[in-house]
Amino acid sequence: IRSIDSNGLGFVADGSDSNGRKFEKHFTLTPGEESVVYRTSGWSALGCIKPLYQFLLDAELHTPPTREENVCENETVAVAVIKDIGSKSKELSEDEGQNTENLEICLDVFSTLFAHMTGFAAIDAFSKLQLQMSVAVDELWGNSYGAALGAFAVVPLVACVVFVLFHASFLVRYRISTSDDDVVDDVERLWDDSVVEAENDV
Repeated sequence: IRSIDSNGLGFVADGSDSNGRKFEKHFTLTPGEESVVYRTSGWSALGCIKPLYQFLLDAELHTPPTREENVCENETVAVAVIKDIGSKSKELSEDEGQNTENLEICLDVFSTLFAHMTGFAAIDAFSKLQLQMSVAVDELWGNSYGAALGAFAVVPLVACVVFVLFHASFLVRYRISTSDDDVVDDVERLWDDSVVEAENDV
């Protein structure tokens, strides 16, 4: 932990990536929620926080080591469990909750809008392709089954295209979310959930 936020319930952690570059990240704790301060290892080494219940699901909670114990440098160690309730912290939490609610509304609005635009565009594009395939196969085979076969052949093609696009979209979002600190925070997770919901609409 590099510094403690004196204006609110939070702190600034410094870390380094796999290339040795130093960076900093600010964390804000939720008043009244038990959180764990821990150290990540892997692509980057950084002090982070998680709610206690989530940390217990993802990792093991260790007691702080004594001087006689040797702790591996790459081991993730829980440093402290923090719990704090204050009137000023509550006000900050309410403001943060309002900002999060506004962000959720914006994400819902724009994800629904773009999902419908993309969905109708996909329907128009692939229906025209389906019609052309139906006519082409019917002319090639010259029987009543050619049109149906040509129309049906577009379905697996559409499934493959949609799968590739959605998977590529996931990789891009994950790369963006982890490019700064190798950690997907709550806002980035909210963004990912909104995109996935929009993709399901499409």
